[in-house]
Amino acid sequence: MASLSLKDCHDNVVNKSKFDLGLLVRGCDKLNNAFHDNEIEIFDFQKHKVRLPEEKIIDYTLAEDFKIANFTTSRYVGFYSTTIGNESVSITINPRFGDTVRDYLFAHALGIYLPKGESGKEGSSSKNIWLISLLWRGSAEKAITKSQIPKIYNKIEKNNPFFRGRLNVQKQMRHNSVDQSKFYCTYSQFSYDNTINQTLRYCYRLLNKEYSSILQGFAEHDEMLSDFGVSNNPITLREINKIVYTPMTKYYKPLMELSKAIIGFKSYQNSSNLLQKSGFSVFLDMAEVWENYLYNLLRKELDDFEVENPNLTGDYPLFEDGSRKIRPDILVRKNGKVIAVIDAKYKYYTSIGSYAGISGAVNREDLYQMTTYLHRFGNINTVGLFVAPFDSQEEPKIINGLEQRIGVLGLDIDVKVNINDQNIEDKEGCIKELLSREGDFITKLRILLDGF
Repeated sequence: MASLSLKDCHDNVVNKSKFDLGLLVRGCDKLNNAFHDNEIEIFDFQKHKVRLPEEKIIDYTLAEDFKIANFTTSRYVGFYSTTIGNESVSITINPRFGDTVRDYLFAHALGIYLPKGESGKEGSSSKNIWLISLLWRGSAEKAITKSQIPKIYNKIEKNNPFFRGRLNVQKQMRHNSVDQSKFYCTYSQFSYDNTINQTLRYCYRLLNKEYSSILQGFAEHDEMLSDFGVSNNPITLREINKIVYTPMTKYYKPLMELSKAIIGFKSYQNSSNLLQKSGFSVFLDMAEVWENYLYNLLRKELDDFEVENPNLTGDYPLFEDGSRKIRPDILVRKNGKVIAVIDAKYKYYTSIGSYAGISGAVNREDLYQMTTYLHRFGNINTVGLFVAPFDSQEEPKIINGLEQRIGVLGLDIDVKVNINDQNIEDKEGCIKELLSREGDFITKLRILLDGF
């Protein structure tokens, strides 16, 4: 078996045998082709990210001796397995931050509490299912909070001693022509025993053995579903794919997509058949995690401003006729006026740059997009900010001929964690440093917003 473990948004130098390296690069090609053909499951909470035709999950270059390769990863983290010939190939991409920073980022991006000491276990497969479990819990809380418990209405035909629903005249005459004390009726009866609730119970059972601390609080919901008569039998991917969502159950759709990943992953882990182990994958877009983290941070710290995430509230038309919708990441308002447009970028941005080719400079497409946002939403002195997870601050530049500014303001969360003699991370020190950097970021942002 050839395996590859990488970090996202990095150049990863790998030294392996020619045979293993050959398998891995062919596996990367297969992954990129599947990604291009939309055959790779990319979990997206808001379903708004667009894949570009030329986009890849992994790119690579090979040295002349074919023993060393440089694998360049994108913003996606996750797991992919396949077979090349009769050989099994697995590729894992982890967040480039340490475990403590990763846990903090995910917990705050999802808005959930992560128990102290709970983290992904060692080993790529364990960390992948840990990540999926964390996402599943956050998605479950969101669905349960925003929606009712899903129920279905079953059509019942029954000969009752009382009238209910609609009389089935044909069967009434056939069965009750002599004894007219009964009514053969057709009526609807609601039930909670449907695929969505069955899937919740099944996935909870799959995850609870290893990650009970992550799922704290869901036990009560599981007991309630049991009291409502929801069965706890295995669910297949085919059954989940047949779910028809309504306005009342639409919030459960991301949760069902994650449930499919969990069921597929467990099937992968339990399978001894190489062919059954082929083709399983699930990936998460770190750009969305970064965006959600920033939104939740600003919403908490800028309580005297109005902070909006248009990805949650809806698009804005660019033209007066309502055409060509646009959607900035975050809008900051004061007294109803937009004073800042924030573009969360999970990219190496440290400056606007005098031209796009400079290392760390904002690329041309993102810069043009920001000027469009400012034209649509901006007022006098409105600032457009690119916020990336790197240590940087550049005095915003004034747009030629306008009283609006564009700049880069970094929030570096890549805290290096100290390891003691027992090889244990100083998690408390790491969190303390993260909170300090968040405070500095908010202070700098408030200075830029000063005067509104």
